[in-house]
This record gives sequence, C-alpha cells and structure tokens, in this order.
Amino acid sequence: MDYSELRRRIRESGKSQKALAEESGISQWQLCRKLNGETDFTLGEARRIGKALGLDGEGFSDCFYQD
Repeated sequence: MDYSELRRRIRESGKSQKALAEESGISQWQLCRKLNGETDFTLGEARRIGKALGLDGEGFSDCFYQD
C-alpha cells in the first residue's frame, strides 16, 4: 500500500510522526512500519490517525484506500 498521501497530510499538519503516534495510541516504530507498508493499519488506528489529522471522509479515503 502506498501511503504517500498520508505522509503528505502528516507533513501539512506540522505534527511529527512521534507526536502523531502518541496521539493515535501506537508506537512511533509501529507507525513507521505501517507508513512503509510493512504492516497494515487496523481500522481503529486509521480512524484515530484520521481524527488526529482532522481528515474528513474524502481525505480519509484518499489516505487509507486506493482504487
């Protein structure tokens, strides 16, 4: 899975990966592995990250789902 859109949204938010991971309830190591496509985000993790980044429905879909 390509998470380049999610990475872009994280940069735009001004949050560090460490801060986002803490706010989302996962470790920074887990977030890094997931962003690199080594493991998948759970629905709960995706929702918490989306909330932390203020993503709306379309923004959420752009980050976590691909056609």
